[in-house]
Amino acid sequence: MRQIIRQNSIFFILLTLYLIIGGILLLNHQKGELELWLNQRHTPLGDVFFKYVTFLGDGTFCLIMGGVLLFVRFYYALLALLPLLSGLVTQLFKRTIYANAGRPKSFFGNDSSLNFVSGYEFEHLSCCNSFPSGHTTTAFAVFLAFAFIVRSSYLKALFFFLALFAAISRVYLLQHFFVDTYFGAILGTTTMCLFLWWLEHKKVGESALMQKRLG
Repeated sequence: MRQIIRQNSIFFILLTLYLIIGGILLLNHQKGELELWLNQRHTPLGDVFFKYVTFLGDGTFCLIMGGVLLFVRFYYALLALLPLLSGLVTQLFKRTIYANAGRPKSFFGNDSSLNFVSGYEFEHLSCCNSFPSGHTTTAFAVFLAFAFIVRSSYLKALFFFLALFAAISRVYLLQHFFVDTYFGAILGTTTMCLFLWWLEHKKVGESALMQKRLG
C-alpha cells in the first residue's frame, strides 16, 4: 500500500488538499449553502462543460476505456473495469444504510430561482439515494487506476483534476450535495487502493495472460 501511495504521491497530495479544504467547507456551511453558491454561478460554458464531464464518472466510461485498453495490455483493461466494483459498493450503501438520503430535488423543492442544465431539471431526477455519489466514487477509482498506469507526474495530476471535475459536475448539475461527492471521493480512492494492493500483492499484472493485448 505504501508503494502505491508513494508512486502516485502527487495524486494523493492533491487529494489530501481537497479533503482538507472540503472538510473545512463542510464544517462551516449548512447543507444547501455550497450547492446554492455554485448554482448561482452557472454560465453557458460551464453548462456544456459539466454536462459532458459528468460522464467521466459513468460506468459506461469504464467499459469504453476497458475496451480500448485491451489493445494496450489486458492488465490495464482490468484496472479500468475495477471501478465498476467500486460503484457496486456505493450502490450497496445507497440502497441499504443511506437509502433515505434525499437528493437536492427533495431538499430545494420547487425553488424557481435555481439554474438548471437542459436534461437535468428536477423532473428528470430521482429524489432519493443521494449518499454517497456513485459517479464521484467511480471517477476517483478509475482515474487513480490511470494514475497507477502512467509514470508522468503531470498526467497523474491531470487525472486527479479530471476526477475532481467529475465530482464538481454532480453538484453543479444539482444531482448531489457536496457531502455526497466528498465521501464518494474517499470511497472511490479507498476501494481502488485496496484493489491495487491486492493485485500487486498477488502479482496478477505479471502473469503471462495479463501481459498480452489484442491485435
